[in-house]
Amino acid sequence: VFRARGPSTSWVNIGADASLPSFYVPLSAALSPRFANDDTLFIGTNVRGIWFSTNRGGSWTRSAQAAADVGAVHSVVVSTNFPTDSTVWAASSAAGALRSTDGGVSFASKTSGLRETDIRQIGLSPDMLVSPVILAGRASGGVSRSPDRGTTWWNAVHGLAGSRIAGIGFSSAFGSDQIVLAGGTNAVQRSVDGGLLFEELSSVPPSRNVTAFAASPATASDVSSLVAIGTQGLYRTFTNGLWWVEANTGLSDVLRANVRVIAYAPDYATSFNLLVGGAGGVARSVNGGHTWTDVSAGFGLADLQVTALVYDSPSVVYASTTAGGVYRSNDGGSTWTALNAGLGTTLVWDVAASGATVLAATPLGIYRSTDGAATWTLSDLTANLAQVATSPNFPSDGVAFAASGSHAWISTDAGATWALLGANVVGAAITVIEFSPDFANDRNVYVGTQDSGIWVYTVPA
Repeated sequence: VFRARGPSTSWVNIGADASLPSFYVPLSAALSPRFANDDTLFIGTNVRGIWFSTNRGGSWTRSAQAAADVGAVHSVVVSTNFPTDSTVWAASSAAGALRSTDGGVSFASKTSGLRETDIRQIGLSPDMLVSPVILAGRASGGVSRSPDRGTTWWNAVHGLAGSRIAGIGFSSAFGSDQIVLAGGTNAVQRSVDGGLLFEELSSVPPSRNVTAFAASPATASDVSSLVAIGTQGLYRTFTNGLWWVEANTGLSDVLRANVRVIAYAPDYATSFNLLVGGAGGVARSVNGGHTWTDVSAGFGLADLQVTALVYDSPSVVYASTTAGGVYRSNDGGSTWTALNAGLGTTLVWDVAASGATVLAATPLGIYRSTDGAATWTLSDLTANLAQVATSPNFPSDGVAFAASGSHAWISTDAGATWALLGANVVGAAITVIEFSPDFANDRNVYVGTQDSGIWVYTVPA
């Protein structure tokens, strides 16, 4: 442990005395908010827990631990109300969240409700007297939240870290209620603060291997969602995730086991129309998923896999496929026509549409059509693209996003030209791109990833 005084560039070793053995490696440190007066500081070590000093590091005392071995202490946080509540928190790899209420002299484990005991970070409310909220970052991914100073915990997964995000859905009243729903390989989650924190909804039977997820565009009133789970097929909820029922009637065995995309019609609140696709083609429901009808005949390919389904209007729908290029339906998905003139490949990973402009993400780059997919031209973005999405205000703002791996690009001229936002911008492969329904005001784009949760990018005005 080293200390510097003021702006000095000289550092003094304050951890070299016999009270702190040299083989204990400090992993974290924290000062009392009244350090200028009480000279108190804390460190967390790799093997022997937490130590404190009341003379600015002149000597050290080991805190009484919650267990014989608390493991590595990766985070130590001192309450902003320390002068009155004497509270210190620590994140340990073997004993979970640790709390001291006697100024660090002793620590006790506070783990009721925590999913695991390997905790890597602790965060405290700025004012624990008014809002006694604590967040604990788990080693396996995600965050647990305590509303009562650590007495109890519940899973408030920030960004659903550790889960592959299969889909993101927004409340139809998102501008006011800030509800976001997300389906990941581990669970279906909900956020009521615009995506800052997610809480797990009740388990989706019979497993948690979510492969596709979408929320009704009228979810503010009908609280319904549809989820595809591994080889088990579709489940739907009309209770905002409290209860789920199977919804596979009419699906072929192949499609039921391989649903990868779900699309609700924009007028779903009154029409109850939606589509699902994957290996095995496309199926359509006109009753909210109660029954399904196969509508794959128009694709004409036995080995077809649908990679994306996008409604541009209640009647116009586009589909991207792995072997047939791009298809368009003018009757809500009942019949389909291939539209590939100028498209350099029939392997298309994603498609986005707004009016006459259609964008296709392919291994050759972003192809762009300005005549409803009748003809295509290659844009200046020629990377191997897996995702593309357009702003809800696309006709006026021309904003589109595209992704490949952990790279992301933005276009502000309706997909004609693209700019790289940065390599490895989210540290993981991007799996889903969704614009906020309130994009005109909040300028937010939500990005789901492989094992790194959900990230939010705010587009400069």
